[in-house]
Amino acid sequence: MTTVRADSKTLRAIIEEALGIICNAGGFTHKQLIIECLQGNMTLKLKKPVNDGEPLFNVPVDCLPAMQDFDLQFDGKMVSFEPLKDRNPPASNNQQQLMALMAALYNETDKVNLFARFSPFVAFNANRSLLTELRNSFSTPSHVFELDGEINQIKLAAFLESRCYEDKTADAFRLLPLLEFADHHVLARGFDSKFNDSKLMSVGIVYSSIKGAGKSVFICYRQKDRLASFINYGFVDSSVRFVQSVPVNVELPGGFRFVVAAGFIDDNMMPEQNFPQAVPGFRFSRSHYSAYVSNMRGTENRELEVHYLIIPRGEEIPALREVIAFELGYYEKRFGLADGEVCTPGNVLIVEKTVIEKNLAYYAQLSRLLSGQAVTAESGIAHGMLTEVIKYQRAHILNYAKKVGVEIPNH
Repeated sequence: MTTVRADSKTLRAIIEEALGIICNAGGFTHKQLIIECLQGNMTLKLKKPVNDGEPLFNVPVDCLPAMQDFDLQFDGKMVSFEPLKDRNPPASNNQQQLMALMAALYNETDKVNLFARFSPFVAFNANRSLLTELRNSFSTPSHVFELDGEINQIKLAAFLESRCYEDKTADAFRLLPLLEFADHHVLARGFDSKFNDSKLMSVGIVYSSIKGAGKSVFICYRQKDRLASFINYGFVDSSVRFVQSVPVNVELPGGFRFVVAAGFIDDNMMPEQNFPQAVPGFRFSRSHYSAYVSNMRGTENRELEVHYLIIPRGEEIPALREVIAFELGYYEKRFGLADGEVCTPGNVLIVEKTVIEKNLAYYAQLSRLLSGQAVTAESGIAHGMLTEVIKYQRAHILNYAKKVGVEIPNH
């Protein structure tokens, strides 16, 4: 039987009621699972080890409230909500009950205000230049960047976005009651979405065996580097050993252009079966394809857009050049160009060096803007976190440049 641990009778009752609704609706929880809420920290753990890949928790869509079905408010202390009456179909009874229980849980633990201490959207809300520069690190930035209203609504929007699941089948962002307690680790599996015989979705967690994780249950929210996890989740993911490039445009000889769009990694990975024929003269290790090769979009005006580009850690250094070569070779084949017309060793090095220089310039500008941000009681934690992120990202990029022999002036 699943165990609930909480430091108050109220919290325990909230969690047990939510768990009962989920299980009565056809959900599943593993008998070795522990659902824990202590001192405001929400976690999932195991009593005893289980097999890698073993299902731990499953919640049907009838228990996953969609954000667009509710009007949510935060007054600085309490989260409140009202189901929207004009929704078709409206939120189900189970979804409404679980929204109420999760709001009660957030209020009892003061979770929104606790999260706000770590959120750049709150800490740097008055510094639009700094927020704009953070926004510029993505081609698909958080919608919270666009908010310019009352601070409590920004707190709530940033908090909810950090824990919602994107249901692409219904074009909805859903809260994950109790599932959201699982901590993030970049090496863990993502949320496991399935469809039953009636084509109804459920979202679950399967166990990921990670070295050193002990009895903790981890989930990979999304593949993000340290800057992206700080912006979106309010924490710095120290388990990440790569840097994702910011958006970059690279001009190549012959009027060709290589564009790094900097979108979400896990949304844009290229399936292995879609790989074009290997590019002559270059080696590519397919063991890393899921981490490094993105979907691509070639245009007839001599432009190749890649959804993202990863600057790898030391032991995977060949991957960046291999991927660039692979992508330039893809472009040649996509538009019937001659072998070697675009995919040349020289062009690979031009792309690599430009990406390094543009990323270093981005972090230098971000550092300058952050140095002009006053450190206050409200911004101190986030300020310190972003300072460490910038330091790590720059060191990672410079270390890569040094190891591959790319000379960077003034560094």
